[in-house]
Amino acid sequence: MEDKQEKSGATSPDFIERQEEKKIKKDFKCNPFEKYQHSFRSSFITLFLGILLGIFGFVLLGYSEGIDRELNIIKRLPLIKAEDIKKTSGLVKITGLPVTACDISVPLCEESLLYYKTTKEELHNNEWTHVRTDEAIANFSMGNISIVPDKAKYVFDLEEKSFIEDSEFREKVEGVLNTEKLIVIGELNNGTIQGGKVFLVTNKSNKELIDLYKDETRFEWWYYKIVSLILLTLGLTAFIIPVLSFLDIFANLGWLVSGVVLILSLMVSLIVVFLTTILLTFWWLIILAVGILLVMMIRIKRKKMRKPISFIS
Repeated sequence: MEDKQEKSGATSPDFIERQEEKKIKKDFKCNPFEKYQHSFRSSFITLFLGILLGIFGFVLLGYSEGIDRELNIIKRLPLIKAEDIKKTSGLVKITGLPVTACDISVPLCEESLLYYKTTKEELHNNEWTHVRTDEAIANFSMGNISIVPDKAKYVFDLEEKSFIEDSEFREKVEGVLNTEKLIVIGELNNGTIQGGKVFLVTNKSNKELIDLYKDETRFEWWYYKIVSLILLTLGLTAFIIPVLSFLDIFANLGWLVSGVVLILSLMVSLIVVFLTTILLTFWWLIILAVGILLVMMIRIKRKKMRKPISFIS
């Protein structure tokens, strides 16, 4: 009687279903790819995204080491009075009073300007909305050098020259007088400056200009370092998690594994950012150290080869 019940239980639908589930689970454990293939497409996209984020992270990391190029040029160039300049070509930093062939005149402003900027706004829904900004600068000379500043970067401390406002419109004019002392950095060529690796005009002092660039550069440097760190961390995380899923490692731990991978990726990315920064900043020192080490190794090897042979037993 018991044998009949066992046989009938073995052939029951519930028993057969349980056996099939056990077989499927066993097959999944034996062949992880079969389990992984259900999400293969999404995992492949995640892997590709991880690689892409990593590439962008390294690109930004490299770019961050070049943002102080202009600052280094500005600091390195000596400040020379325009009338004392002797060279006829090359990148220069000159200072002096501008002489304009034609001054710029602005309505409601009686002073002659070297540079002006007008900002126009209109009132919409009780808020002032920017409409347009116009600016212009006159060609000028300093000493015997002509400056064509159309393509220059303007780094001015502006003074308000006029302000008009009514119920729906307002306009502000700011400018630089043609009597203010200037600094010009640019490429001198045949007595004219109209471009260069760094091309700027400013009414700031040399110290104020350098301090301004230091502040801007410091902010950009940290900004790109942090962004590259985030991209490298996300990229490494996006690369590792699908691999663990494919290998069926820690399958039952879920978000805990993702959190651990994220923390480890952050630590690895911090080390990569730090070492890359050191390498890109002190590359010349590293090459010098390697060169000195090679020379020392060669000299030690030669000394061993020249060691006299003793015939005394």
